[in-house]
Amino acid sequence: MKLDLVRDDSVPLYMQIVYRISHLIERGVLTPGSRLPTVRQMSQDQGLGRMTVQTAYAELQARGWIESVVGRGTFVAERPQAQALPQAISPRVEVPGSLAALLETQAPMARLVLGQAAPAEETFPIKNFKACLNVALNKVHHLSYGSVLGEESLRAQMSRVLMTRGLAVSPDSVIISSGAQQAIELAIRTLTTPDQSVAVEAPVYPGVLEVLASRRQRIMEVPVEESGLSLTQLEKLMLRDRPALLYTVPTFQNPTGTVTDVEHRKALLRMAEEYDFYILEDDVYGHLAFDSPAPPCLKSLDDTGRVIYITSFSKSLIPALRLGAVVATPGQLAAFTQKKQTADLVSSSLMQSALAEFLRRGYYENHLQRVRELYRERRDAACQTLNDVLPEMRYWTPRGGLSMWLQLPAEIDEAQLFVQARKRGLVVARGEPFFARPQPRGFLRLSFASVSRPKFRQAASTLADLLKEQRRSLQRSTQK
Repeated sequence: MKLDLVRDDSVPLYMQIVYRISHLIERGVLTPGSRLPTVRQMSQDQGLGRMTVQTAYAELQARGWIESVVGRGTFVAERPQAQALPQAISPRVEVPGSLAALLETQAPMARLVLGQAAPAEETFPIKNFKACLNVALNKVHHLSYGSVLGEESLRAQMSRVLMTRGLAVSPDSVIISSGAQQAIELAIRTLTTPDQSVAVEAPVYPGVLEVLASRRQRIMEVPVEESGLSLTQLEKLMLRDRPALLYTVPTFQNPTGTVTDVEHRKALLRMAEEYDFYILEDDVYGHLAFDSPAPPCLKSLDDTGRVIYITSFSKSLIPALRLGAVVATPGQLAAFTQKKQTADLVSSSLMQSALAEFLRRGYYENHLQRVRELYRERRDAACQTLNDVLPEMRYWTPRGGLSMWLQLPAEIDEAQLFVQARKRGLVVARGEPFFARPQPRGFLRLSFASVSRPKFRQAASTLADLLKEQRRSLQRSTQK
């Protein structure tokens, strides 16, 4: 079995094995009952250490893809087929549709990286954060495990910061997570069972699809419109099959950048009450409004406890902190705490203490003021560049956030464009990972926040050249 692993990829080799094998199973290349190579044989075939293969096999077994029989070997597991429902999708676990597809956009040889919705690294106030980190290092108790809920100082500061999103909560209503991704997983594990379906926006943040795929949960896609997710389509889903949970990014939606207006938010809350489902609100971009203040978060309008609010500092400050927060009812937080403890015990007490000090000194507000201005300028430059260089490309103009969503011309092959762009040192995010269901049209997500105006123009020019090349190739093939 040859898996074509990429040695210089940022995705760990054991996870590449997981993605490749699960993809072969999904495609039917490996059928239930098929015997896999032994750890020893696989390590020899791939030129890897046994521990790497053992770790991959353990992960595949944990996800339910394979099973080991003592004395016999390792086999593809018998997986029950999900009950077919209109517009209900059984999740696929494969490299193009996984979170790794976005994380691997940091290709080592890439000259232009526009694939990740990440803040500009040069904006991070290193000097100020170092000072705060030194304060934290002088507090001995922050060198231990700390509280599962999170450091009291950070939860208190989070309570203050959230007021800028219209959310008035006490520190006791906040639990600190290891980034928004962990918060999403904890919420899904807390609020749903594997046999329940979950509604998501389409397109949607791929990390949510990854979590649902690992739990074999059915996905109900709700299309995103200019005013937010389609309430008409959501109600149709509710009348047919009652999802237990809806995941939404109402403020600067990822990847489209759309903003759900206040009346639309209120209607969504009324629907949640009527059809008895929870709403998981992802507000990681809420502090990055450019043109006008963002609407108050959905949680601020909730008086029934149906909205679980999550946020993080990965988009507004820097991803390396790996710190986020969850706001929920006391009963919900108790369940969150239990699952948080089994996931990773606690989030870094040291980083929490440093971030709390950073927030207390007002450095965060100053940082936001600077980056909002910078990102607005880069957004405007990106829109002008697309109008000049790629006039046939439809795109959504974001009012905040870090990236923009482009729809490719109908004749353009998204996968081919992605591959050819990487060969030229340009890395973008494909549209496919943002959908649970294959799309007839192709899309790209481009980050404008992390690159300068000249680099964005260079990227757009490269894409324009590739579009021309692909069209010429199509013309030649039709003339034969």
